[in-house]
Amino acid sequence: MSLMTPSIDRSPDGPPERQPAAFPLTAGEAEAITGGKWHGSTRDVTVHGAALDSRTVTAGCIFACIRGERVDGHDFAAGAVGDGAALVLATRPLGLPVPVVVVSDVAAALLALASRFRQRLTSTRWLAICGANGKTTTKALLSAACAGSGLIVHATRG
Repeated sequence: MSLMTPSIDRSPDGPPERQPAAFPLTAGEAEAITGGKWHGSTRDVTVHGAALDSRTVTAGCIFACIRGERVDGHDFAAGAVGDGAALVLATRPLGLPVPVVVVSDVAAALLALASRFRQRLTSTRWLAICGANGKTTTKALLSAACAGSGLIVHATRG
């Protein structure tokens, strides 16, 4: 599951290019936002999205170590870092080569970071689509129409 997805940047001189949305984050900000403790020598990082599943990690993203019924995300953190994760949210220190923010509740910390990311996008207009049927199709059509008119579009995948 990707929580912050790349935008589509329509250039008048060529095809659309995917540009990840950047979120600069200092150790102090991360601790204040999440209520956690920053572990690592790097005191700031710029992240580009977030992943709950190590198979969906992209370069520069946050990897959230969620413990589930059958698997524990902490067991996949090293692999996520190897695949490019720039920051890890966990419930315990992991001794990784990237910063780890240790929190009591990873899901709540990720929600707080996502909320702060959204608050920074002050000039962005938001559109929500809800209902029982047709949401994905409607989203795809609206996304294509808006992007086709030259707007920068952020849309979830799928």
